Amino acid sequence: MLSKIARVLFTTVSVIVVLAILLGLFGVYLTQRSFPKTSGEIKLDGLDATVDIYRDTFGIPHIYAQTSHDLFFAQGYVHAQDRFWQMDFWRHIGSGRLSEMFGDKQLDTDTFLRTLGWARVAQQELDGLSSEDLAPLQAYADGVNAYLADHQGTALSLEYAVLKLLTPGYSPEPWQPLHTLTWGKAMAWDLGSSRLDSEAAHAVLMKILTPEQIGELYPPYPSDHPTVAGGVSSASTPGGSVGQPQAVQLLAALSPAFESIIGNIDGMESVLGPSGRSIGSNNWVIGGSRTSTGKPLLANDMHLSEQMPSIWYENGLHCAPKGPDSPFDVTGYSFASVPGVVVGHTDRIAWGFTNVGPDVIDLYIEKLNPENPNQYEVNGEWVDMILVKETIQVAGSDPVELTVRYTRHGPIIWDDPENTATIRPILSTAGARRSWPCPCVPAPHTLPPGA
Repeated sequence: MLSKIARVLFTTVSVIVVLAILLGLFGVYLTQRSFPKTSGEIKLDGLDATVDIYRDTFGIPHIYAQTSHDLFFAQGYVHAQDRFWQMDFWRHIGSGRLSEMFGDKQLDTDTFLRTLGWARVAQQELDGLSSEDLAPLQAYADGVNAYLADHQGTALSLEYAVLKLLTPGYSPEPWQPLHTLTWGKAMAWDLGSSRLDSEAAHAVLMKILTPEQIGELYPPYPSDHPTVAGGVSSASTPGGSVGQPQAVQLLAALSPAFESIIGNIDGMESVLGPSGRSIGSNNWVIGGSRTSTGKPLLANDMHLSEQMPSIWYENGLHCAPKGPDSPFDVTGYSFASVPGVVVGHTDRIAWGFTNVGPDVIDLYIEKLNPENPNQYEVNGEWVDMILVKETIQVAGSDPVELTVRYTRHGPIIWDDPENTATIRPILSTAGARRSWPCPCVPAPHTLPPGA
């Protein structure tokens, strides 16, 4: 009897051990299947000549190409090798298409992103690029797509095995230059939204605190400090003239709007990472008179939101030989999804970026026509808004239709349809008016054609 029980136990344990080994081997296979090929030779269509890619002991790739086209083509290929899941996720953020990957749980975030219109602005910028500016974006996209042509599913990244369980029908689309530009908008938001959050919180506090208390939390700009532009009064600075009764009453009435905005910002942090005072950068430069080489030294500390993998991707881009049409010889940090190097050094100079918390997002209180929700007041007259139709594809559910209303200042980001007041206040927002390609400063906000 004991011998029979022992045999059963032995068989059971053996089966469990074998299953564990098989599962372990399958897990190793599944994980290693997405590892990039980093040695040997790969034949690709679309290159002008042979490209050499060397990875140092830290795995950092250095790309040597004879033309600028091949350099950015190879960078796109290498980025896709190492970071395509990150790139795919980022482009869905920039385009407001997270629901395509993760279902209706991301619908609120997509709605806010579509309302802000990052992808619409990026498309306008793309349409305005010269052929010279478009060339590196297209070469980069061609390199990414060359990798996608031979890799799908878990061969791209292990995360797609999990995503397959959540969204069985999802398959990554080809990369486009537009996807690169939309990430610039996400970075602009990450570095500028803390000011919007602060202004919304300021407005909410006006409902419960006295002007004196708010003045302690948001003191006005000191009158004896220098100003860049003349004609700026304390009334236009945080904490200035907060006691005006009509302004206080209006902002108090809009408290739900500002609370809604704060909620949207919190939702954005769930996909972009935390923003606020911890996001920014520092720069230090030491003069050559204080160094042993006689040359200046630059230290650049860019502390962005924590991500896994890192938001930065270190690489070297080298044209060999250098020439008028192939001038690049640079090493530094890039964003996976963007060609080139954001910060780094050549054989002659080094550079960095720092973000000083500029006020680059403005909120406008608009007056809505009580007879027509698609009109607002401008100089005493009712003016038609620009209406933009959006369709949000949702994995596992029907598509959701959205109409974005634009004023001359930007899209309407808050409205209360239940409000039956004679004059219904709404909020529209205008983003930063700065220019691409610097990913470390916000890109311009423009209206749709006809606005």
